[in-house]
Amino acid sequence: MARINLLPWREWENSQRRQRFLLSLVLSLVVGIVIIVWGTFMVGGAMSIQQGRNAYLRQQLAQLDQKIKTIKDLKKERESLLRRMRVIEKLEQSRSQVVHLFDQLTRTVPDSVYLTGLRNHDGVLSIDGVAQSPAGVSTYMQNIAHSPWLGDPNLTVVRTQSEGKLSRSEFTVTTKLIQPSDKKGKDADGGGS
Repeated sequence: MARINLLPWREWENSQRRQRFLLSLVLSLVVGIVIIVWGTFMVGGAMSIQQGRNAYLRQQLAQLDQKIKTIKDLKKERESLLRRMRVIEKLEQSRSQVVHLFDQLTRTVPDSVYLTGLRNHDGVLSIDGVAQSPAGVSTYMQNIAHSPWLGDPNLTVVRTQSEGKLSRSEFTVTTKLIQPSDKKGKDADGGGS
């Protein structure tokens, strides 16, 4: 058998392996750097997109907050207008009430009674008067109870004074000033009980 020196071939083979290893190492390093750079750009781009979305959401939230504030202001203005409308409606209703009050006062007063004073405090009337007898006061209270604009009469003060054969009764009656529709509803509720 012939002797062949394989040593240069092994060295050449080892050098080829080292070159392939170094080449694959460099190639892996380049691929790794490319992946890292690409990943950095992707993460940076994703962060930039998310920051843009966040800025857009903050802008939209600011606009919504402004709209909510405007809605609250409009609700306050609406409530103010509704209060004003209620006051105006109440004034409109009470405008004719004074005429009806004086009309009812003249209709309810019997011949033996005359009135000396009238005070209104939040729809409660305090009526002062003088009657020739307690029966006149009783008749007056019955007339108030049957009046469509007056109701719930309450006799608070009665003083009878006699001067010889003549006697007179000074009285104070409190009553409520009501709308006829309120009295009808109250009568319907009271009649059903």
